[in-house]
Amino acid sequence: MKEMKQQGIKLLSVGLCIASIGISVYCVYSYLHLASFVMPAADDFMISAGIKESRLLGEGYFLLALKGMREIYLTWQGTYVSNFLLYYIAPYVRMGVDGIRVFCMVSIILFYGSLWSLIYCIMKKLLGCRQNTAVILVCAMSTWLVSNARVMMENFFWYNGACVYTLPLIFVLLGIRHLVRYAFVKESKRDLIGAIVFGFLACGGVLQCSAIVCFVYLLICVWGFWTKYNGRKGLGAAFLIAFISALANCLAPGNFTRQGAINESGLPIFKAFGWSLANVLRESWRLLTETDMLYILTIMLLAGFLMWHCNEQMLKIGMLTIILSGLGVLLCVWVSCYPVALGYSSTLMEPRGYFIIDVFLIAGFMLVMFMTGGFIGQRAGKYIVKEKKIFGIMTVFAVAVFFILNAVIPVKELSRPISVCVEDDKFGYLVRFRDMWGEILEQIEHSDEENVTVQSKLIPSPQELKNPDLSSDPEYWINVGAARYFGKETVRIEWIE
Repeated sequence: MKEMKQQGIKLLSVGLCIASIGISVYCVYSYLHLASFVMPAADDFMISAGIKESRLLGEGYFLLALKGMREIYLTWQGTYVSNFLLYYIAPYVRMGVDGIRVFCMVSIILFYGSLWSLIYCIMKKLLGCRQNTAVILVCAMSTWLVSNARVMMENFFWYNGACVYTLPLIFVLLGIRHLVRYAFVKESKRDLIGAIVFGFLACGGVLQCSAIVCFVYLLICVWGFWTKYNGRKGLGAAFLIAFISALANCLAPGNFTRQGAINESGLPIFKAFGWSLANVLRESWRLLTETDMLYILTIMLLAGFLMWHCNEQMLKIGMLTIILSGLGVLLCVWVSCYPVALGYSSTLMEPRGYFIIDVFLIAGFMLVMFMTGGFIGQRAGKYIVKEKKIFGIMTVFAVAVFFILNAVIPVKELSRPISVCVEDDKFGYLVRFRDMWGEILEQIEHSDEENVTVQSKLIPSPQELKNPDLSSDPEYWINVGAARYFGKETVRIEWIE
């Protein structure tokens, strides 16, 4: 009887693992497939035009990247690592449209891989969770929520946006992973070097990523010195290098030029705290009411209860640990929102910026809820002996919590971006979008005229993909960039009904 019970538990665990892996594969595949329809858009034309013109003059990509980095650093923003990568990778110049699509696919794989790697590191190495099924489940639920948090148009399917936002976010996730391993797993020089390198790269990207890296590195550094950890000097070095890199980004002349154009009254240093907090609270509420987050947090509560309180569990969770972890997540995203609020002098934040805080809100609170379930399981285990009673009581408790939260939090009609992608592909919207713009760009490129006019029937763009946005105005800045890229005097699109 006991052997049959153990076999049943094993089969349940295997089934849960297969289902979880299936969810992750479905999400990643859907976005990889969508990346095959990506077209160049907005800044892609202008930046690629400058690279192509310099290449014709015999300049190499590395020198071009340094020049482009310096120009943007002085005139627009301090994201020196992203600026360098923008000009050095140059997929549109190197491989045409296929180059941008390959870049987007690689970025998607790297993002999800780094997210899974960090979750695995925290659960297995920091929290001491020995249940592989739990780790796979948390990774799958995080993948589903992140994939459906909002439309990924600017983060996954736009070369410029991916370079400035997604690549630094990948560096953030990898940097934190390496520093966690160095501090809490093993004092390894390899992990310290990884934390320093990825921290430097992340702090050279969008300031939101710089803020997160500095905040998390500082917390771990303070812990190291407080506990007199043997590797505290390494922790201090990692934080110091990240902080100096972030300062170089923050104090770029281009940041002040850009901010001055937005708000001539100066930097609203104190008001920005309120604006950034408003962004955090508003986005947290949106995730609870417009995504599957409420349902999945309930699943995490139940999973933590069933998988955390096992006898072999190394870490005993306390209420103080849970509270501090939740506050840490909120403070992390609050700090991340601050540079944006300061720069725009308002609560304004682009969707690509919200994506960054979505990742940390989702992964952070899922882990906190998993720990909460484990805490309840540990407490209940002292008074309840039979596993059937534990399972039954917790199931009833989770259902009760779900209905209470569902009554308090008015979940709206959910719109899942992945479902929209599948529907658009099913009805051929993606194919028509790609074919229309592919034909337009091909006509421009192969036209013998210097002033090119292309006639085309306008097909509405899928909401998941960024529109190349060429217009009937030849003086429009994107048209000017496209004309430069293709070596024409002017480019215009004449839309016909």
